[in-house]
Amino acid sequence: MVYGRTSEIKIDVHPIEIWVSMSAHKIEDVGVLLERLKNRLAEWKKEVSFPHPINLTLIPEPWKFEIGI
Repeated sequence: MVYGRTSEIKIDVHPIEIWVSMSAHKIEDVGVLLERLKNRLAEWKKEVSFPHPINLTLIPEPWKFEIGI
């Protein structure tokens, strides 16, 4: 799950916050995944000349759920 939300307090408006939540069991190495995400965001920023800083948070979640009970 990735979501965005506008901040309630807006002073100079940046940095942009990106939060990524995903199932912990699907992540082999958190450091490697975070580095890949960071590099892809940095590439995108260069491609589109996006000037604002981005904060990235990766949250491994130990989700357990049942469907169709």
